[in-house]
Amino acid sequence: MKKIYFLGSSITEGYLTNGISFCDIIKKDKRALVYKDAISGTTLSTKKENSYFERLSKNINNFKDYNYFVIQLSTNDLNKENNIEIGNCEDTNPETTFGAINNIIDLIKEKTKAKIIFFTSLCFDNPIYEDMILKLNTLRKRKKFLILDFYHDKYFKENVNQFLGDTIHPNMDGYIKMSEYFKDALNFRRRIITLENKHFKMHTTYFVYVALVMIVASFLGWIAENIVRAISLGVIDNRYQFLPFIAPYGLAVFAMYLALGTPNNFRFFGYKVFKVETINTKLISHIAYFLTTAVFVFAGELAIGWFYEATTRLHLWDYSNIPLHFTKYTGLIPALGYGFGAYALMAFLFTPLIKIFEKSVSYNVAFWITVTLGVIIVLDNINMIIITLVNKEKPIYWQLFLPNYHE
Repeated sequence: MKKIYFLGSSITEGYLTNGISFCDIIKKDKRALVYKDAISGTTLSTKKENSYFERLSKNINNFKDYNYFVIQLSTNDLNKENNIEIGNCEDTNPETTFGAINNIIDLIKEKTKAKIIFFTSLCFDNPIYEDMILKLNTLRKRKKFLILDFYHDKYFKENVNQFLGDTIHPNMDGYIKMSEYFKDALNFRRRIITLENKHFKMHTTYFVYVALVMIVASFLGWIAENIVRAISLGVIDNRYQFLPFIAPYGLAVFAMYLALGTPNNFRFFGYKVFKVETINTKLISHIAYFLTTAVFVFAGELAIGWFYEATTRLHLWDYSNIPLHFTKYTGLIPALGYGFGAYALMAFLFTPLIKIFEKSVSYNVAFWITVTLGVIIVLDNINMIIITLVNKEKPIYWQLFLPNYHE
C-alpha cells in the first residue's frame, strides 16, 4: 500500500467542495494510505503562521515510512497582503518562497526515503506564478523531484472553465480529473508524469483506454449487424468471425477519435474547431460531427466493399435493394444510419467508457487486455481474409434462422 502525505492550502483542502479534494478521492482507493495536511490561506514561506515548512517540521518524524510527499505550489505566496519575496532557486531563507521550498525538500530527504512531487494550480492569469513554475522546474533538475504542471497542461488549459469553481479553486470535476493525473504520478499504473508524459496519448487519453473502447465498439458492431440481419432477413450468424468482434468498427472509433475527437470536443486532426463553447457552437459541433461521420461511413464501406470484391470476387454485403444506394456497397440510408450509430457512440458512450476504464482498470491490466484480446481479434480477421481468398467464399460457422427468414 502506498503511503502519501499531501501538503498544501485551500486547493489541497477542497475549498469549494466541502473539504473533498483529490486527496480524498485517492484515499478511497484501497492501494493508498493518505494523510492530508491542508490549511486554507497558508503559504510555503514561514513569514506567515502555519506555513507549509512549519507544519511539516512538526509532523515529519511521524511519517518517516511514507512513500510520497506531494506539495502544492501555493498561490498564497503571491498575495500582496502577505508581502512575501518569491526569491530564487539558491535561497535557503525559509521566509522566501523558494527558501522554504529548498528547506522542505532537504527536510524530506534528510528524514525519509520518499519521492517528492510538487504540483501547480490550474491555469489562471498570473505571470509571477508562471515564473515560479519555471524556477521550480529549474530546481527540479538539481534536486531530482517530480512536477505535475496542471497550470500548463494542454487539456486543463483548454477546459479550465469546466474544472474551476471560481478563478482558482477546482470544482469536483476538476478534482476527479486531477486525481487521475496524481494516480499516474504516484505509480498507481506504473507510470510517471513530469512535465512531459512518456506514454502514448491520443489527444488527452492514454491509447490503452481508447483501445478498450475499440474492443467494445467491435463487439457492438457485431451485435448491430446481427440486429439488422435479424430484422431484414430473419437470420443471425457469426458474421464471418470465430469471435463476436468485427474489427472495422473498432478501427472506425480509432479513426474518428484521431481525426475528429468527440462531438463535445470537436477537433480536426488535433485542431479545436470551436474555441468558444456556447449552446450554438455545441449544437453545430454535434451536427458537423454526425455529417462528417456519415461521410466516413459512406467512403469506408465503398472502399472495403471494392477491396474484397477485387481480391476475392465476393460481395460481403449488397445494398442494391435499398433506396438511394450508390453501388451495392454504400448508399445514403446506410451511411446516415451507421453514421448516426457511430456518432451516438462517440457522443454518449465514448467518454463515459473512458472514465470507467480509467477509474476501474489499471494501466497494466488495460495494456494486457488490449494486447491479448487485440491480437486475438486481429488474428480472427486475418483468418477470415485468408479463408475468403483461398476458398472464394465467406466462412459461416453457425447460423440461427428466425421465423421470418427469407433469402
